[in-house]
Amino acid sequence: MNCRIATIGLIVLFAPLGSLQAGLYGPEDFVPFTIGADKLAEELPYVPNFKSLLDERASAANPISPLKDGDKLTYRGRLVERVEALWPAGGFASKTPAAVLALSQDRQVALATDLIRLGRVDDALTLLQPRVQDRTPDFFALVTLAQAHALKGDWEEAIKLHSFAFEGRLPNKLTGSNEAQTTWAINVEKVYVTRWLKLRFEESKTGVQVENHDVMPLFSTRFVNDRGEYEPGKLAAGEKAKLPKDAVAIVQQLLLWSPEDGRLLWLLGELTAAEGRLREASEIFDQLTWGRGFTNRKIFMEHRTLVNKAAEALPKDKPADIPLPDIGTPAKPDSKPPEKPGFLPDSVTIILVASLFGILVLGLVALQIRAIVRRWNR
Repeated sequence: MNCRIATIGLIVLFAPLGSLQAGLYGPEDFVPFTIGADKLAEELPYVPNFKSLLDERASAANPISPLKDGDKLTYRGRLVERVEALWPAGGFASKTPAAVLALSQDRQVALATDLIRLGRVDDALTLLQPRVQDRTPDFFALVTLAQAHALKGDWEEAIKLHSFAFEGRLPNKLTGSNEAQTTWAINVEKVYVTRWLKLRFEESKTGVQVENHDVMPLFSTRFVNDRGEYEPGKLAAGEKAKLPKDAVAIVQQLLLWSPEDGRLLWLLGELTAAEGRLREASEIFDQLTWGRGFTNRKIFMEHRTLVNKAAEALPKDKPADIPLPDIGTPAKPDSKPPEKPGFLPDSVTIILVASLFGILVLGLVALQIRAIVRRWNR
């Protein structure tokens, strides 16, 4: 098991029970998707963009997650720094500090979002509950309060507050997002968070056992081929028609609001597999297996086996070509071989040899003359 999987396991181990959230609009909860001319969102690449955002949010409530990465604060570190400056942990579960009461409503909602991200749901409820009595209840206060009740498993109250939020004036600008992103996110909140809450409520009433969980029917889509069978990379035309064109981006947004909801991550894996991105789907399924403990879901494990098998059958990625050094063009068989380096042409060699021979002869002649002269002088 590698470090990445071990880290995910720790996140799940220390995550608060029932850690399910939806629309949260804190200081760092901007909309990360580009909205096209068709008003649809472009999905984020799973690795590294989306997974990085998801992991930092999933680990925010983990008490052993680091507060710093080198000299920089992590996502959890920034949350802790903002919250602790106003509301130190411990001792205030039933009473909101005076410094917090003095904040504007917008800052109180932002603080409540940070509290929820850190797992301090009771404090968030204590802070925002009075906002229900406001003459003109704030949209952000109501949806954030709805998510706090969802985390507590009080689905009926969550649905009521969430519905109430849409009876008033809707926001036209989200922090860090443009008008198109705001419109898209509020629509996701209105349509798909509403549907998500109702699905959770119905599931809580029927008492479906974990081992019998199926893919979340957020889009009412059955992930089967034309024969009605599960086949990774194949989706019947009628089932595909039920999906919005930006279904992947919608589920990604829901996951950023609800990072611990493994059922949403499973749905993301199924959407990815249906589009034929089998290696990516396999990674998501493995993340659910090792990091989210989904091995006790029968249908999930059957789908994972088929997805992994299909991914393994894909052609292996061709390795990058390694450039070879330029050794020149080899000589043709009938061409004259190149002359060996270090040897001079034949004509030069002859001249040098003749010169050396001539010098030697002259030297010998000079010695002979010298000997004759000596004898003559005697």
